[in-house]
Amino acid sequence: MNDPAAPEAPEDYGHRRHDGRRQSPPSLIARSNRPQRRLDGGRGLSAGVRSHPPEAGSHQQPGAAVLSARLRRLPRRVHPCASFVSRPRSKSLTRNVALGDRNTPRASSRIYDASMRRDRLIDARKGTGKNQEQVAELLSIDRTTIGKWERGESTPQPNQRGAYAEALGVTLQELNAMLSSAPIGDGEMPEWLSTYLGMEQSAIEIDTYEPRAVHGLLQTTAYTKALVSRVGISGASDTYVNTAVEQRIHRQKRVRNNDLQLSVIQPESSLHLLVGDAATMGEQLTTLVELSQLPNVTIRVTTYDAGQYEARRLGPLSIMIHPWGNPRVYIEGYGGGRDLTDADEVAYFRAAYEQAARIALSTEKTRKFITELAKEWSKKK
Repeated sequence: MNDPAAPEAPEDYGHRRHDGRRQSPPSLIARSNRPQRRLDGGRGLSAGVRSHPPEAGSHQQPGAAVLSARLRRLPRRVHPCASFVSRPRSKSLTRNVALGDRNTPRASSRIYDASMRRDRLIDARKGTGKNQEQVAELLSIDRTTIGKWERGESTPQPNQRGAYAEALGVTLQELNAMLSSAPIGDGEMPEWLSTYLGMEQSAIEIDTYEPRAVHGLLQTTAYTKALVSRVGISGASDTYVNTAVEQRIHRQKRVRNNDLQLSVIQPESSLHLLVGDAATMGEQLTTLVELSQLPNVTIRVTTYDAGQYEARRLGPLSIMIHPWGNPRVYIEGYGGGRDLTDADEVAYFRAAYEQAARIALSTEKTRKFITELAKEWSKKK
């Protein structure tokens, strides 16, 4: 999604000091020094729910009237085929590469198929007869930034991609495919979804609330097949299902490889929803318990006893942290997804997520809860 309000991507993630040595920019230093607040007494949220005291001139929690006016613009209906069911429509799969930055911690493991990404971007540019300087001039950025994009050292911001795609003579979907490791079909895909997949692959932390079904990054293959096959009133074709499964597997690699800090809150109802058969549910819940023991994964459940809370009213949301820029929120509704970057809106969704985290079971109690639920499903086989 091309968001005109999104901050411009820095041309360099590092700065040279007067003695020629490289040092991190102030924005990254400031973020690394932010205090982390754990929401339970033990392991806490591994993705780091951030809480820092307000500073002079900083954004404060907006008033109720302001929030009410803003939230009226947000989608009220939950899209039946949103984040946990993406919608590729092509028979063929395109192998893509993810986004990353070599100047951030563990960056080497976050750069996927950088040579393939470089070749694609370079080939597209050369196909138009342009050099790096000419493309940079069209985007009003420095030539070195184009070089970093082509080497996989940094990535264009969403609000830069439209002009970049035009300069390369490709569609925005094709450019997003070059910048993402998730397979994207050659057929039509909503712009918001292709943008989301690219942003997900470049994120270093994701805090997400998923009330509809088991989160897509945590699903087993059998669960995904059963879920996606029910997309639409008349169901989905085998080709569509298989494409979605392949895409999901690629997205999950960053979780299992410890390349992404993932914190998921799910209401109890999402784990009671029958997807497939009892055997599928038993396997899925057992897998959730196993994934919750990874050092980069936190899974917490809000039980029916929690009652109503704001995140439940708002619906599915994901708060993403990237090596560049400020946190952003992705929400989904009937018309598709939206990318929120306004500081007040992001703060509101962060507060809603933190509230859900406070009332959710601890990580240890969640593990026991899911284990017992898995046993119940196993008895129904």
